[in-house]
Amino acid sequence: MPRPIPNAFQNTAPRSGIAEQQDSSRWDPQNPPSFPLPRLCLKDMDDDVIEVQVFDRPTTGRRGMVWAVAARPEKQLSANQYIVLKTSTRTSGVGRLSTLNGLFRHWAQFVVAGGPTPCSLRVPIPWVCLSPIECHTHSTRYLTLPKTPAPHPAFLSNPLIAKDDENPYEFEVWEDSAVLDLRLARIYNITIWPEGARRH
Repeated sequence: MPRPIPNAFQNTAPRSGIAEQQDSSRWDPQNPPSFPLPRLCLKDMDDDVIEVQVFDRPTTGRRGMVWAVAARPEKQLSANQYIVLKTSTRTSGVGRLSTLNGLFRHWAQFVVAGGPTPCSLRVPIPWVCLSPIECHTHSTRYLTLPKTPAPHPAFLSNPLIAKDDENPYEFEVWEDSAVLDLRLARIYNITIWPEGARRH
């Protein structure tokens, strides 16, 4: 399976959680208590279940809450991975990363299955394992992808992040790029014109 090679970001991400424990007995408007995590209730499978540290406050997406990964997980996250979400004060049940529902310059976003309400998990590109077609899409259409959300705080100090005209990520993709282009064309119902051909 292809893996991203974060040529600009290798060994820069923290492994431990970055959020401090909150004192629930005192209200601090600058540091409000964390939101409740989604109620994920899949049965614990034989497959590995990865604990994923997320930021305490989600954002609102088109379909429910979007939780962003706060600390580098023990391995790259991919579709069909079973996960448990954790904030500084809360832990969810077991859920599963389903299909990709968002691709950005610096993040990939998955539907989280296993709960009564829809939600998503947003993962920094260096911490995610994408399919060949997703890797190809990110590599060849990077400049057309949304610049926001901003990069993960762990990567903001890297100077290559500031370059809007260059993709700082690399992927190992073994499938032929022409075949992947044709697959994309079928998905988006577009025409891939041979080099030198004229459009009428």
